[in-house]
Amino acid sequence: MRSKLFLKSLWRGGSTLLCYFLMFSMMEQLSPSFFINSGGNKNNRFKENTKISLSAITKKAVAKEVTDKRTANSKTYESSDGLGYAIVTANSQNYQDENGQWNTIDNNLVEGSFGDDFAYQNKANRYDVQFKKDGESSILRLRQNNNQLDVSIIGSEKTKAEVTSNTIRYSNILKNIDIAYLVSEDIIKENIYVNDIPETNTITYLMKVSDGLK
Repeated sequence: MRSKLFLKSLWRGGSTLLCYFLMFSMMEQLSPSFFINSGGNKNNRFKENTKISLSAITKKAVAKEVTDKRTANSKTYESSDGLGYAIVTANSQNYQDENGQWNTIDNNLVEGSFGDDFAYQNKANRYDVQFKKDGESSILRLRQNNNQLDVSIIGSEKTKAEVTSNTIRYSNILKNIDIAYLVSEDIIKENIYVNDIPETNTITYLMKVSDGLK
């Protein structure tokens, strides 16, 4: 499967940032986050429609998470003032492991040996995304359950990856073009940086998918 991104007429001088999203059928679309506070007494009567951040909760009183009340999009806290708080977000906060236990998502990329020369992987989520140290051959591999997607950039140059937290960047992977990937809870975002007039107006991707995604 080949996918093309056209750069024609997008260059306007200087450095141009092009953003688009890699969207996969196995992932939900990421929406802006928001916080909801529900305060109640020991009889579990709740006040509603009050927005508050987790930092505000912990400043107000000592809050302890009730881990068995976790869901994909929420965490619940009990504070020393007798109130209960639920932090609910549109994006995922937790993922369920093979034992059915909810764990906190960690998007940071960790270095290791993940097979086929993939050297970086997100630390903890319901899906695994892996990246190469250089830009040659398959640059990205996405896995969830028994499904797998490999992404290659046709004509890419060998370049050392730069990793910062949950972001990996390949400088000059194509002539005058950098490509970076940002890993978040529910989506992988690709940023394309055009540093000078590119030699081509097209970027071509080769995607290999497992049978379950065909």
